[in-house]
Amino acid sequence: MFMKAFCFFTACLACLAASAQKSLAIDVYRFGYFKRFHIYQNEQVVYTLKGSLDRHRHTLTDMEDSVLYIETGESVRLADIRSIIIDRSNFLTRMLASGLKVAGIGYILIDAANSAGNQERIVKEQVLVPGLSLFAAGQLISFANKRRLRVGHFVTLKIIDLGLN
Repeated sequence: MFMKAFCFFTACLACLAASAQKSLAIDVYRFGYFKRFHIYQNEQVVYTLKGSLDRHRHTLTDMEDSVLYIETGESVRLADIRSIIIDRSNFLTRMLASGLKVAGIGYILIDAANSAGNQERIVKEQVLVPGLSLFAAGQLISFANKRRLRVGHFVTLKIIDLGLN
């Protein structure tokens, strides 16, 4: 009897504690392809507004029907957003990209320090090519993991609220 009451009480607490949160759903429709990305409250969102080329990076604090509220207290209408940048990187790709960048710069700096100690020419072409190519490979991995979605016919924005109120 105690175990049944304990399970019932635990289930009731779990139901009370489980409150659905709001999310910004980004639906991508392509030829026979559908993908949905979610950005939840207290997550960073990177977007550009219509009529401007500036990128804005803010944390979402709240969402309503067609309005996003950001950490500065300002509001952004969904109709004013031109594009959203989604970061699809994971731990491995971030570490690989930053490791290649550090390796490229480190390769050039170590050879420059060695050449300065030997009173040789500090910057050599045979060192710049592999160093810069390592750095460029890391930068390409970083760029490949960011996806820019331009809002329009094939990309739509919605606020999804699964709350019980």
